[in-house]
Amino acid sequence: MPDSAVSAHDVSLVLICDDGALGAAVETLLLRIAADVCIRRGSDVQALRVDKQTVAVLAVHGGAVDALQLARQVRAKDERLPLCIAVPDETGMFEAAFLSGADECVRLPLCEVEAMIRLRRWLAVAREQYDEQDELGLLRHSMQQIGQNLRFSDEDMLRSFDRLAHFHDAVTSAHERRVGRYTRLLAQGMGLPEADIAVLERIAPLHDIGKIGIAASLLNKNGKLTPGETMLMRSHAEMGYEILANSVSPLLRSAATVALSHHERFDGEGYPQGLRGEQIAVEARIVGLADVYDALTSERPYKKAWTWEEVRFFIIENKSICFDPALVDVFVREGEQIRALQNELMLADS
Repeated sequence: MPDSAVSAHDVSLVLICDDGALGAAVETLLLRIAADVCIRRGSDVQALRVDKQTVAVLAVHGGAVDALQLARQVRAKDERLPLCIAVPDETGMFEAAFLSGADECVRLPLCEVEAMIRLRRWLAVAREQYDEQDELGLLRHSMQQIGQNLRFSDEDMLRSFDRLAHFHDAVTSAHERRVGRYTRLLAQGMGLPEADIAVLERIAPLHDIGKIGIAASLLNKNGKLTPGETMLMRSHAEMGYEILANSVSPLLRSAATVALSHHERFDGEGYPQGLRGEQIAVEARIVGLADVYDALTSERPYKKAWTWEEVRFFIIENKSICFDPALVDVFVREGEQIRALQNELMLADS
């Protein structure tokens, strides 16, 4: 009988495996948490039928190349399809699996307790993710169409995106608006022309628009993220880019660059592209620091708000590491104005 705590009665699992013994072992585990398990060989992936209730479990008993190839084939069926990969417990295999697009990994040979914990947790997130995508899918599609339609003004589009973000998660929406205000102060300190500052202030709140593709419960999770959840959270940068990049509006195309690159680091250790130094657009560098400042000074279900002294020390300590050194100098120089603005914004949101 499936584990009712997982609410798996409406979840269809697809197990893809070319190893009969391994497939049987994994299927035995899956039948304890899902009512419907369909087994397919790797060669059958192209014919795989994917619908709303499908959760694919990819079991690979081979090298990293096999994992990458099969995972990409599954992803091609539906880029949002929750994907778990079972891989050998060998150096580099977990990394290869996550790079291939997996949301979660199970270690081989199977440790039953660990595998069940990982699969239960992953299935719960996957189920909730699809539930929220049902509610928001049509609205997200509408926003993409707005970005491609010349009949709408830039202001119309920005207001629509703001409403969409607020509908999905009010906490993230408030954060986005505050980041826009901090961005203006930092951009002024960097000496950008006023016309550019005005544009940057308007597009900065779209930096996290990709989070509309992530369940609100995961965005505000009270606890440490799993590796799969971390990968999903990080995907918001690329999802935001995909939402904005094809717009006919130059404003939204600029916003796409910021959405994609605001988590890059000055030392090249950020994501998703690993850009370094001035390879990162100055707009993304500015918004990135504003984003970190607001995130650290705001209370979340999973953390307390940092004090001004703690945040100031962190930002200075990460000069030339996470942040543009010139931008850190601006932050230090304009510290009192930034603190005053923070107090104003927190009061307005209270």
